[in-house]
Amino acid sequence: MFPWVFLFQHPLVRLKGGAKTGEGRVEVLMNGEWGTICHDQWSLIAASVVCRELGFGSAQEAISGARLGQGLGLIHLNEVECLGNEKSITDCKFTTDTQRCSHEEDASVRCNVPAMGFQNQIRLSGGRTPSEGRVEVLRNYNGTLKWGTVCSDNWGTLEAMVVCRQLNLGYAEHAFQETWYWQGDGSSDQVVMSGVKCSGTEMALSHCRHHTHVNCPKGGGRNAAGVSCTEAAADLYVNAKEVEYSSYLEDRPMYMLQCALEENCLASTAVNTSVTTGYRRLMRFTTQVHNIGQADFRPRHGRHAWIWHECHRQAFGLPLQCCRL
Repeated sequence: MFPWVFLFQHPLVRLKGGAKTGEGRVEVLMNGEWGTICHDQWSLIAASVVCRELGFGSAQEAISGARLGQGLGLIHLNEVECLGNEKSITDCKFTTDTQRCSHEEDASVRCNVPAMGFQNQIRLSGGRTPSEGRVEVLRNYNGTLKWGTVCSDNWGTLEAMVVCRQLNLGYAEHAFQETWYWQGDGSSDQVVMSGVKCSGTEMALSHCRHHTHVNCPKGGGRNAAGVSCTEAAADLYVNAKEVEYSSYLEDRPMYMLQCALEENCLASTAVNTSVTTGYRRLMRFTTQVHNIGQADFRPRHGRHAWIWHECHRQAFGLPLQCCRL
C-alpha cells in the first residue's frame, strides 16, 4: 500500500495594468485561477514582498483603490499582513473572506526597478513631444557603435510596445511605418536594425528577433520606424467563459443572411448556396467585453469612417443592422 503524497504548487504572482515595468495590479494564481487582492490593510511591507517575489527591488509605493486598473473575476486575498521577510505574498497572513470587497478596491504596487541601462540604447527623434518620434537605436555596426534607424517592414504595435516600455514611456499608442514628417538626426538615417519581430513582452528592442545582417530594401530616412507612446491606454478583456457557456450551432436559411452575405461576413462558399432554399450553419454566442484599462476605448477609425448598412428591417419585425469598421 502506497502512502498518500501531497504536492503543493506554489501560487504565481503577476502584475497587470501597469504602464511601466515593475508596476501594476497584483494578481495571484490560486487553485488554477487568477485573482486580485483586496486593499484592506495593504501596506508598503506587503508590496515589497510582491516586488521581491517578482525579481525587482523593494516597493516604491503600495497603491490602493484600483488606481492601476480594476481586475475581473475572483478576489483571492484580503487583509494581507506581512513581516517583510516572506518569500511570497501567500506566505503572509491573510484572509480569504472577500465578500465585502469589490474590484474598486484592488491592490497594486509600484516597484523599485534596478537600472539595467536599456533606455540608453534607444531614443526617439524628431517628434513634437518626448513621447513620440522616429526610433533610433545604438548598435554595433561594422565594429563600431552607431546610432541608426530601424527598418519599418512589418513594424507594428507589438514592436512599438517594447520601445515605449524600454524608454519608460508607458504604452504604445501608434506604430508608424513612415516618419518623413519627423526630421530626425540626419547622421542617423542609416538603417542599423531590420526584421524586428517582438512578442510584446521583451524588456528591450534588441531582445526581439531581428536580422543578423541588415536587410531593408526601402531604406531608412522617411521610411524608418516610429512610435508614439501614452501613459494610459484601454485594456479590453473578453469574458471567455461566457463565450464557452453560451456557444451553440444554428442552421439559418440564406434569405435571413442576406445582410451578412452582402457584408462578406459569411464564408466564401456561401455565394454558391441558394438564397431561397439554402441554409448555413452558424456558431452563435454571447460575450462580454470589459475595458479594464485607464483610458476610454476608441475604435481605430473615427465615426466618420464607419460604413453603416441597414437591411432586413422589416424581416420578422427585427431591426437588423450591419456595421463594418
